[in-house]
Amino acid sequence: TLVACGGTLGRSMYVHSNYDGWVFSQHVMRLIPNRERVFPGYLFAFIKSGYGQSQIQQSGYGSVIPEIRDFHFNNLAIRIPPDQGEQIHGLVETAFDKRAEALAQENRAIALFEEALRRGRERTEADWGREYDA
Repeated sequence: TLVACGGTLGRSMYVHSNYDGWVFSQHVMRLIPNRERVFPGYLFAFIKSGYGQSQIQQSGYGSVIPEIRDFHFNNLAIRIPPDQGEQIHGLVETAFDKRAEALAQENRAIALFEEALRRGRERTEADWGREYDA
């Protein structure tokens, strides 16, 4: 889980396969939970919840550009369920798997469109057909 630690405090993102190759600025805190105590998807869901966001906002300091530091995360009150959040983690993982697949499909559609533009109208119509009146 990545959490904005400057400016818009608490804005968070679950790092998943659709973020391969991305780079983030220094104003992002990376939270890596101990999997023996809590599952990563559960931690993400907690951070995104109103309760988690409220705690992060209260921990911020600075009057112009609010900031939060790594040690502030040690003071968050996170209730961990008996399954260490495994069920919620599974739902988060499933959701992000679907998001990653949707992004891949979107990228394939854009690539197909761009290839059609490169090839030109006549070649594209020859391969795909013509379904409009010109």
